Amino acid sequence: MVTQECEIGNSFCSCRIVAVQPSTLELATFPSSIRMFSHLTDFGYQRTALQAFGFYIAYFILFLLLAGVVGALVALSSAEQPNIVELSTRMGILTAVVACTLVAFAILVKKNRLSHFPSLIIAIASGICALFGGALLGLLPVAYLTTQPVGTKTPSPAPRPTL
Repeated sequence: MVTQECEIGNSFCSCRIVAVQPSTLELATFPSSIRMFSHLTDFGYQRTALQAFGFYIAYFILFLLLAGVVGALVALSSAEQPNIVELSTRMGILTAVVACTLVAFAILVKKNRLSHFPSLIIAIASGICALFGGALLGLLPVAYLTTQPVGTKTPSPAPRPTL
């Protein structure tokens, strides 16, 4: 708080100027579930259910755009074929399968869960789901993997004594 005296005409007045700024403590008290789209590129981050839903929406839109670009490139490169729509659709689905599987395994690597067998099955299931339903189904297991905690590092085995 700053007090400043100022002169108006022949009389003096006392003015108080108060500057109010939000502190960083007040900003940090918001729960993390409000920030639905935070840490989208941090594959090692453990998300809440709402954040996992935000991850699903963001990556679904990204993969939809990616599949559309791949399908359009295939359509432009082979415009003379009669089954161009079917070929573009297949390439879009293939793009979704590869992208969902890569993101699932990137999450497992960042969370150090490659040696956790159920997590491996879920990552493989994301590719299978993407095969049948594109990114719409393929990202469901991926979003679930983002809610899992970071795995513990496997300690290196003790050196064997030499005889």
